[in-house]
Amino acid sequence: MAYSISTDQPNLNGWLQDNFTRPSFTLSYDWQDILTKEGQQTERIAVMSDGKIAAVATVFYQSLPLGQRYAFCPMGPIIHPKEDSSEIFSALKKYFREQNCTFFRVENQTQNPEKFWAEKIKKTRDLNPQTTLILNLAQTTDELLKQMRPKTRYNIRLAQKHGLTIKTEKNPDEFLNLLKKTGHRDGFRLHKSEHYKNILKSSLAHQITVYLRGTPLASGIFVGFDDTFTYLFGASDYGYRNYMAPYLMQWTAIKTGQAYNYRYYDFFGIAPEGAPKNHQYAGVTRFKKGFGGRVVSGSGTYDLIIEPKKYFFYSALRKLKSLLGK
Repeated sequence: MAYSISTDQPNLNGWLQDNFTRPSFTLSYDWQDILTKEGQQTERIAVMSDGKIAAVATVFYQSLPLGQRYAFCPMGPIIHPKEDSSEIFSALKKYFREQNCTFFRVENQTQNPEKFWAEKIKKTRDLNPQTTLILNLAQTTDELLKQMRPKTRYNIRLAQKHGLTIKTEKNPDEFLNLLKKTGHRDGFRLHKSEHYKNILKSSLAHQITVYLRGTPLASGIFVGFDDTFTYLFGASDYGYRNYMAPYLMQWTAIKTGQAYNYRYYDFFGIAPEGAPKNHQYAGVTRFKKGFGGRVVSGSGTYDLIIEPKKYFFYSALRKLKSLLGK
């Protein structure tokens, strides 16, 4: 079967929505627009077969030393199950070689990546979480509460008793102030402030903030695409931890997803089964699993190697920088 690359298909969102359950928001036009506004060189690619779409990838290009670069497709590409995955990746490899790419980085959403590639691939560090928690929103309030852990239900009710108030308006400054406190407390790196602001400018995005007498205690950014409402970023003030504001924020988000008629709520990132206790998502995993839901895992991030010699140089340089602590 012959596959070709097209960069001018007008209805890729519609193809995703018609053919898949829970397609990632990172494959949407809206997410491409966010990346473009941040100065990224982006491209929306369709792999075609006999005039029909067989696969979709939203990619952005990153520079490498010596004039090289690579293409990265967050949470994709997504391939129709009736198509030949190996041949599709061969077509993508040929295309990205023409774009002067050393490799094509993908985030595989299945457990068995070997069947997808006839080409040379290499597992690399995950950029987005490979395991998540999916909550079915087609349930009553009582059903949702019943599947929660008792401690989670208790903390939601405790937050409600404290008389906390909730706003769903977008306020980037309040979110960023809380996020800086959270990042400093938990020791994780933050995106540039403009990244969060650009997301909140998008029609994809929602913000939920919990207050105590006008003081923001917890705030989250959520995105809605197709059938799924996703918890993307969260922040809270640890000094007010006894008020349980993050529990109320999360419960509000779940009900908000229902109100907008989404079918699923994606907690977007937990530690995989068997992960060590010091895994970067260990703490949030305990929190998120308290709300119930089903664990869904992919196999992580891979590089489809296009130029082996250049890729070897890139890998060696990365290892050197790691040893030097850069």
